[in-house]
This record gives sequence, C-alpha cells and structure tokens, in this order.
Amino acid sequence: MSDFTTHSATLSVDLAAIRHNWRLLDGLSASDCRTGATIKANAYGLGMIPVSLALYQEGCRDFYAARLSEAIALYEGFAAQHITDARIIVFDGIAKGQEEAFIRYPLIAVLNDEAQLARAKAIATQTNKPLPVIIHIDTAMARLGFAPTTWQALQAHEGWDKGLDIIMLMSHLASADDPASPQNSKQLKIFTALTENTSWPRSLANSGGVLMDAPYHFDAVRPGLALYGLSPGKPIAGLRNTFTLSADILQIRDIQKGDSVGYGASFIAPHAMRLATLGIGYADGLLRHYKDHLSLRIAGYSCPLVGRISMDSCVADISAIPSDELDNLSTAILLDSTFSATDLAEKTGTISYEIMTILGERLLRLYDKAVS
Repeated sequence: MSDFTTHSATLSVDLAAIRHNWRLLDGLSASDCRTGATIKANAYGLGMIPVSLALYQEGCRDFYAARLSEAIALYEGFAAQHITDARIIVFDGIAKGQEEAFIRYPLIAVLNDEAQLARAKAIATQTNKPLPVIIHIDTAMARLGFAPTTWQALQAHEGWDKGLDIIMLMSHLASADDPASPQNSKQLKIFTALTENTSWPRSLANSGGVLMDAPYHFDAVRPGLALYGLSPGKPIAGLRNTFTLSADILQIRDIQKGDSVGYGASFIAPHAMRLATLGIGYADGLLRHYKDHLSLRIAGYSCPLVGRISMDSCVADISAIPSDELDNLSTAILLDSTFSATDLAEKTGTISYEIMTILGERLLRLYDKAVS
C-alpha cells in the first residue's frame, strides 16, 4: 500500500458512538428481546465490516443485510476474525440461481414468497439438514413478504415447513418514522393476529419501532438508522453523532467582480472574493442540488458554496476568513453533529438514509480504536 496521501475527502467514523447507540437502543426493549443491527448498504455508508465488528464486540449477534453479496462479505469479514456465532440475515431471500450460496455459507434467508420457500426446502433436501430461515409476512408495504391470505393458506397444508428451521417470523413497519400514524397500530394488529398461535419468535420493529411501546418489540428488534446517530422521526435522547464528513482544501484563489465560477458560468462574482476549491464532488456523494443548502465550516467560519458542484470538487466562498489565517487552512467540514445528514435532508427535500447511503466509495473512511 502506498504511503502517499491518496484521498481528498474523509469520512471519520466514531465506532465508540455506534456501540453507545446500540446499547441505548438495546435498553429500550426487554432484556429477553434480541437487538440486532441493520448493516445493509455498507452500514448506511459508514463501512459494514468495521461497524459490524464493533457491534459484535458490544454484544450484537444478529446482522441484517439486504443483498446476498453483502451477507457473504460480512461472513468472510467475521471469519477472518474467527467469529462463528453471529447470525447473518439476508432480507432479499433466496433468488433463483443462489441456492449454491446458501449451501456453502451459513446464512439465514428471509423467505418472501412461495418460490423462495420451495428453493429453501430443496436446499434442505439436498443437504439433508434443516435450513435456518425467517418467514416475512407483509402487513402493509406490498414490497416483500407473503400476503396475509397466502400465509394463512400456507399453514393449512401439513408439512409446509418440512426441512426448515424457522428461527423467526417478521414483518416491517411502513410508517415507524411517524409514531402517531394509525398505520402502525393497524400493522401491529394484523401481525399479532397472523402469528399469535405460532411458537416461533417474532420481529416487527425497525429503528422507529424500537421507540414505540413494548407490544411492537416482540422477540427481536432491527434498528438501522438510529445506530448511526440519526433519528427516523423525533429526536432520540442520548443518541450520539457517529461520523464527520470533511474535504481537503486543494487551492485558494482570489477572483474579481464579474468573474464566473464553475461549469456553465452559473455564478458571477458580485464583488471581489476569495475562494477555496475542495476535493469533494458528486462522485463522492455531494450531489449538485446540495449547493444552495449546504454551508461548509472552515476554521470555524461558515462558508457557502458558489458555482456548480463538479464530479470531483466544489468551490466555497471563504472571503469571511481573515487573511492571516489562510496559511493554517487545510480542511472543510461538511457534515457532523453541528449540521447533520438529517439537517441537510430537511433542507433538500430528501431523507437522511439517502444522503448517507450515496457516500462515495473513494472517500477515505477513518475509524476510531473501538475495534481491537
């Protein structure tokens, strides 16, 4: 590996804060309720392997991925650390052609329909041992999962679960970010009715669901966004910020009144200005429409962006920074506890999930020493 500095933007991740947030969320449900971690989309952009190792050290044992590729990568990351007791769950289930992967790797598939159920039973027959699975019952999303009528009809067939080790029944709250939504209680009622005569553990709550009353918790909860320091709805007391996004200052220059900045000359200087070019752009997750809503912090000063955000860079107005401080300038802060992904999402009409999960792969991800 090169000893040279090869990155112009950095995502600094506080693993100790992520561990703290998991403990906080774990404490909101009963002691016999399993608190897992949703680590899909590269742990919401923060780095799946380092984050998962830190959470494992904190006591987490259930890890929820979306894609099979994510689950395999996590399994291999755990195996490299000789970790064998973590449960790695694949929300997508078993797609056609993926059977061999579920034979080779000890992953837990979430079964979403009858075709996936048939594939799981075929794997169990081929390996001559029960296959651990989770059954997903759709109660509102119309996205993944068995429809309630299908689930009820399935149970009427003797031996429908032959060869399967069903470790859990689950559903997913569609409006957990709004605790007052009547859809939450409606889903709770449907899920309870569909599962109350079964003996398997049950799971309904995501991050928002963890904040709801105990009836939503059942036997396992699956927090995601809240682990990473952001609330899906109302602020969560005690939650800690987990990351800072910063960028290097590549160049400082002075321009005159009438000079243009960036592609398309969309910004014309109204007066003489001093500008800083930063090594971060839309290829790193800093989307072009963020420009009018994001004010960077450089040496404690608020510095608005000017001109269009480019693929690899953007330009900030640093005219407010005194000249005698210029020699000490090196980086700009884009997101942290002062101005978070939630704040940016509110200003740009999106959600913090989107802002986090599009953070680019070429960002340097630095971690604290929470993983030994």
